[in-house]
Amino acid sequence: MPQFHHRDNARLVRHGRWVLGLSQEDFAARVGLDVTDVRALEAGRSGSKTNSVSALETLLAAGLQGMPAGRG
Repeated sequence: MPQFHHRDNARLVRHGRWVLGLSQEDFAARVGLDVTDVRALEAGRSGSKTNSVSALETLLAAGLQGMPAGRG
């Protein structure tokens, strides 16, 4: 079951980045993550700051609104 969630998360991150037209580096800066976390998420692994689905959803929502989570 965890692999299913990681695939879903990877899809969410890639889609969010695609919608915004951002590189991995720009997307990482926008959501307040390290680029290695974005790469891990897109590869289907959890990043250091995104161990829970709710944390990932919060980060993605903030990034799609244009402000890093926890900085607005």
